[in-house]
Amino acid sequence: RKELEALVAGQKVQDQKHKDCMRAFRDYFDKAQRSTSREESISLYRQGLAICPDDQVAYYELGRALAEAGRFSEAEKSFEAALKIDPNFSDAQKQLEAIRKNR
Repeated sequence: RKELEALVAGQKVQDQKHKDCMRAFRDYFDKAQRSTSREESISLYRQGLAICPDDQVAYYELGRALAEAGRFSEAEKSFEAALKIDPNFSDAQKQLEAIRKNR
């Protein structure tokens, strides 16, 4: 019985995470992609990641926006976060290496 309750509780947590990430995409990540303001994009990615912190692509896109703004130490941290989620994310690895090389 306790195992079943634990499974149900775990499923509820997963369902909530999924809902949160769907909201983050709809309300923040998609808007960040369409924004013509770099600072607005950065803000939107950060707000979305506060809701859905396990999205490596959002960290990657945030890192790109930060790098374009010349905020290289912040971009480095964002690319590192993407790689922590997905160590095989080659584009994030390339961006990180480029930042470190140009220091």
